[in-house]
Amino acid sequence: MGGGISSWQANPKLINNLVCNNYSAGKGGGIHLFQSDIIFENNTIVNNKSDGVGGGIAVDNRSPDIINSIFWGNEDNTGNNQVFANDDPSFYNCI
Repeated sequence: MGGGISSWQANPKLINNLVCNNYSAGKGGGIHLFQSDIIFENNTIVNNKSDGVGGGIAVDNRSPDIINSIFWGNEDNTGNNQVFANDDPSFYNCI
């Protein structure tokens, strides 16, 4: 899970990152977050692929604020290509 970045029950800060061209056989081609309270700001998540859900990012059991970030060209096998979340993340100034 999490082809580029995987966070399990942690509190990471992801600021000013480029996460691109990653692959996951599970959730989150670019990033997978599980019960992680995250600071997520000014990131570009592009051209990632998941055979599960969330080609760009998959968020499980949290509702992070995702700020000033770009999601583009990500793919998964469910049609939920950019972002998958089983809670309710908030997006501010995202493309």
